[in-house]
Amino acid sequence: MGRLFSDKERIDRLFRLYGVHDTEKTYENIRMFMETYADIRQDLKYLPKPDKDTAAWESAPDLFRAMLNANKIPKKNITGFIEDMMAGGELDEIINETLEAVRDFSEEGDDYYKILSIYYFGETTYRGSIAEDMVGFSHTTCLRKRKTAIKLFGALFWKNILMYWDNSIEEMYIIECEEGRDGSLSERRKMEDDRRSGVRDRRKGDRRKMGDRRIATFNVFKV
Repeated sequence: MGRLFSDKERIDRLFRLYGVHDTEKTYENIRMFMETYADIRQDLKYLPKPDKDTAAWESAPDLFRAMLNANKIPKKNITGFIEDMMAGGELDEIINETLEAVRDFSEEGDDYYKILSIYYFGETTYRGSIAEDMVGFSHTTCLRKRKTAIKLFGALFWKNILMYWDNSIEEMYIIECEEGRDGSLSERRKMEDDRRSGVRDRRKGDRRKMGDRRIATFNVFKV
């Protein structure tokens, strides 16, 4: 319980650093994003080929704007975001990199990774009591760890998207102002960016060319 509480504190700090409010609405948006992704991926072979080549991070401004809304993001909008992100062909790799970071996050990382793979990212995904049996924890423990895993994935996924969003701090500030906010979220990001000003900007590196550097997680984690 102590390690889990420590992870929650760290995740809350990550949300602050990446310009996101850690609220129940944010959690529900992340959970719906992951559930929708799992559903869409099962039906990829039935979907028409995209008529545009959109890089995954190009949806970031619209996604950030939707996150600022007082209400949860409607499922149809989340579906649209995911389909746009899939169009460029890099979304799966960004998700795999995020899952790797989840696994390395703490001593609980393997548990978080297992939960996320069973519920959302495995070759076959599961829900309800079947998923809980596969996870191997009590109902209460599974609920608690799954919520932490979902929030952790959301924070780290957003971090990976921000790495490719050029001028993200400035654009986030403009979006906040347009939505009647005080700009505090982008200001937090700017403070963290200034603190880490000596770190190389990975957005300019070869990560924009999403090569097949590893086998997709959901192909090797068969459950």
